[in-house]
Formats: sequence, structure tokens, C-alpha cells
Amino acid sequence: FYAPVLLSFRHFNKFIEIWVVNDTLSAFEAELELDALSFSGDVSSEYRKRMSIPANISLQVAAIPLEELPSINPRQQYLRARLKENGQVVTENRHFFIRYKHLELGKLELTCQMAKVNACDWRVKINTDRFVKSLALPAPPSGAALTENYFDLDAGSDAVIEIKNVPENQTLKLEDLRWNWLL
Repeated sequence: FYAPVLLSFRHFNKFIEIWVVNDTLSAFEAELELDALSFSGDVSSEYRKRMSIPANISLQVAAIPLEELPSINPRQQYLRARLKENGQVVTENRHFFIRYKHLELGKLELTCQMAKVNACDWRVKINTDRFVKSLALPAPPSGAALTENYFDLDAGSDAVIEIKNVPENQTLKLEDLRWNWLL
């Protein structure tokens, strides 16, 4: 996995620190969005900050006192940080207050729509009513490549992936896609 711009969290003393790593040689203007979310998608807290991100740097961009966050239920809520440039998400990350195995993610409804883009490529749009941790398609069709695999999906959000290089004589069906996720 390589991304030229990354967000990361650091839980330090009574603060949640947010760091940006910019491995590019270009500075840019961005907006940091930090939301406290439930696994069903309810927002209990929002934080927004405009900033300049210098080139080739690791930089702490925020330190939020835990007392400023509403009473977080660590089994049912998490923090999501997004860095946007001109309204487009450049990078995002999530912070969980406990280990994944202790999260109460609940039962979810995953919906998919699939369409053939050309002779060898397919586009899949995925939506969920609850947060999904580590959504993956572990066995794509033989010889095919995925544009995205193994990702988190927030409640009410869409993800669009492409399945490329599917043999021309093979027709994909939604039931052929065996999605896995952390329960």
C-alpha cells in the first residue's frame, strides 16, 4: 500500500492527535474534517479546520482534548478524519478506541450494483446501512485485478470499485462476488 498523503491518529495522554504525512513535492491547501460517528452513521461531533500542508513533511495538524469529544461509547463509535482538497477527499483514516474484536458492529445490509464497463472491465457500487470494517473480495475472478480491495465503508456511504481484465467470455454475477468483512 502506498499513498503519497496519509492521515494518522495518535492517542496521547488526554488528547487525540491528528498527523498528516505529505510525501509529495507539492504543498496544498486543505480542509481537515473530523467526525465522531456511530456504526449506524449518526454524527455526535464535528470538527473542521482549513490548513496549508507543506511539501515533503510529517506534521501534527490537530490535537483534540478528549474532554471536547462527547461521551464516546468505544464499542459503538469511532473517529473518522478526512483531508479534502477542493472538496475532494485526498486521504482518510479512522480511529477506534478499543481493539477491533471488541467492537459492536451489529448486523448490516450490504447492497451491490454491478455493470459491465467494456469487454473486460466491470464496475461495482457497494453501499451499506452500517459501518463495515475490512470489506474485502478475497477471490476475484481468475486473472482479474481489483482497483480497491480490503477497505472500510462508513454507514450510508458508497464505494465504487472496478474489476479489470475479466476474460471476455466470462459474465460476472453479483452472487459470484463473495464479500468478507470483520464481524
